[in-house]
Amino acid sequence: MQGLTPTSLTESFSRASNRQWNARNAFTLTKLFYLYAVADFSYSKNHGAFSSMFDQWTDSLTASQRNRGFNEGKAWSGSMDAQGAFNVGKNQKHIDFHVMVQHNENESESAMRYSTRQYVNPQQNVQHNVDDISNRTTWGIVSLNYGMQLFKDVDIRLGESFNLMRLDAHDYLYHPDTLLLASQIDALTAITDINNSYDSRTNVAENTVGISFSGKGKYKMAPNSPFTLNYQRWSVDISVPIRHESLDYQRGRLDTLARQNTLFVNTSASFRHASESGKHDFRVHASHKRGAANLSDRITYRDDSQPLIVKLGNPDLKSIVTSNFGIDYSNKAGKNQQQWHVGTSADIYHRQTAQSASYDPVSGVYTYQPMNVKGAYRLNAKFDFSRTIDKNRYWSWQTNADAGYHHSIDHAMLTGMTASEENVVNTLTLHDNAYIQYNKSTLNIRATGDIRWRHSEGKMRDFETLNATDFQYGLYARYTLPRLNTTLSADGNMYSRRGYGSPDLNTDDFVLNASISQPFFKGKLIARIEAFDLLHQLSNTQYTVNAQGRTETWFRSLPHYVMAHLVYHWNKNPKKK
Repeated sequence: MQGLTPTSLTESFSRASNRQWNARNAFTLTKLFYLYAVADFSYSKNHGAFSSMFDQWTDSLTASQRNRGFNEGKAWSGSMDAQGAFNVGKNQKHIDFHVMVQHNENESESAMRYSTRQYVNPQQNVQHNVDDISNRTTWGIVSLNYGMQLFKDVDIRLGESFNLMRLDAHDYLYHPDTLLLASQIDALTAITDINNSYDSRTNVAENTVGISFSGKGKYKMAPNSPFTLNYQRWSVDISVPIRHESLDYQRGRLDTLARQNTLFVNTSASFRHASESGKHDFRVHASHKRGAANLSDRITYRDDSQPLIVKLGNPDLKSIVTSNFGIDYSNKAGKNQQQWHVGTSADIYHRQTAQSASYDPVSGVYTYQPMNVKGAYRLNAKFDFSRTIDKNRYWSWQTNADAGYHHSIDHAMLTGMTASEENVVNTLTLHDNAYIQYNKSTLNIRATGDIRWRHSEGKMRDFETLNATDFQYGLYARYTLPRLNTTLSADGNMYSRRGYGSPDLNTDDFVLNASISQPFFKGKLIARIEAFDLLHQLSNTQYTVNAQGRTETWFRSLPHYVMAHLVYHWNKNPKKK
């Protein structure tokens, strides 16, 4: 079957509900030293139902699948967070600290029925999956930093943070004859899928030592202003995270204890120059960071719990390495409140993780495995400009333009292949958003426009060059009636799309919204009614292009609605002594 590349179509439906309770308490102390502490607790219950259909073909239909199921679960979390600071003697010496402990638990059960039909070797299979999933995470961090003035206008900061994490997880898979939740099944051992059920326990201990140097500068709040502000003129930061991870993992006959020890040196530096008048502001920054690969992805395992999908681990995964550079310049002219900004940045992904894929045209099964890829990068540029137009400053306008170039590297299957290879897609994005508005007293009128153009070219021989444009224009108005203090507002926007692969996505949707609000009891009580999408036209399209090709997703979401709000404001200040 070499030379055949699969094409697939998926449709899905889901319905979910969630109930959540939260409790939070905050405490602030400013005498003797500064302390801020927060306690937080939340509990939630959820349940839902879902169904989907999947068809896959080469020259003809090779496999199809129909799924349906439901799930329910509960979760709770609690945390304590405290941070504070105090001075040490004189000469601007200080110590700041941060302590946090958090615990999360969630349990869920799901049941799904897979009905799979294969056509190359004709057969039909019905499989019932019941998952009993539990996750418990306990996490804590303690950090301590000491800062002091090293020389005139030069500060040094020494820091150390230590964090511990414990993660316990299990996912038990059962194959009952009927679609039931795990809590309703007897004799689970007989129907347990040993090879696709696992227990794991992960322990992480990380100690990070850091040192930073910074210099100070001053500039005026505004041109011709008598007030000056301090700012960080330059900084150099070095942090060294030393991390130890252990994973006790059991799946079927696999019973392993994996360990991973890493030591990285992460660096960053920045420089800023602001003119004394505050008119000119120039900034530049750079950073280089490394992070460990996910230890669970490095376990040699095989997961075939879903009939047409197999997932594998990769013990050869290496760390993730990224660099970032950026330059920005801002100018405040003062006259007509004119401001403009220009900036550029680059993100270089020296090493990332991508999912490789292979396809069996006889069984219709995809096999996925994480792999390292190298050489991706993003380039971005931005220009912003704003100013008032008339001498009374009732009229103003603003524009925000940006451009991006993404050199994406991922795994993709070319025409005639059944195993993926590294592939490159280059995407150029040009975008501009602008408005002009009139604002006087309680009247505000604004006209807006937004346009985004994407151009993608792929190295795959069967990649079709893509050009897609999204544009939007509209009008917004708000007015508060005198004496009554009733606020009326409305906005209408046309959302248009062109250049998408499906004609169903190349649409024009006009969305009209309106609201009315009225304060009572001197503004303490506010009643508000808002209507969203009065003409029932809203649709939402997500569009992404990566190194595997094009992904176009069409959602009809957030249906029209009318909502009423009732808000009461109450403040009580302590009595003056």
